[in-house]
Amino acid sequence: MSHTIATLRAKDPMWVYERNYALLVGMFAKLIEQNVDEAVTFNIPGRGETRVQVVERCRYTLTMVLAEAYSADVVPEMSMRVRLYHDASLVEVIAYQGFTDMLPKHMDLGRGNPQNHQEKQQANLLLHDWLVSLQKSQVPMQSTSDCSTQ
Repeated sequence: MSHTIATLRAKDPMWVYERNYALLVGMFAKLIEQNVDEAVTFNIPGRGETRVQVVERCRYTLTMVLAEAYSADVVPEMSMRVRLYHDASLVEVIAYQGFTDMLPKHMDLGRGNPQNHQEKQQANLLLHDWLVSLQKSQVPMQSTSDCSTQ
């Protein structure tokens, strides 16, 4: 890559949403293209079980739950709900660890909690790091459903 992450961040604050979309679609294209709500699970040696599930399909969006249960019992399961916007080629984290009040800046509605904006950005950066680590692991995914594609 000719640009560093810092350079990309300075140029375009939307880079993480665009890159996350490209990573998700690249890794889970079959799951995303199918017309059934299905889940895939796989194990990464030394990390634990990872589950990716489609929970909602709409005309221009798709909502997925991403979860990873680590093999160490002291680490809680990581879980996030993401929404893919196919028309804009973006992904955003809409819930993380059960916290669903992740509103974008323009949706704050006068609550005045600047931490929400930072938490949303941090959750999207965590998604990016998690997707990159999954991509590097190159673990084959297995479907947990017997549904065939339509």
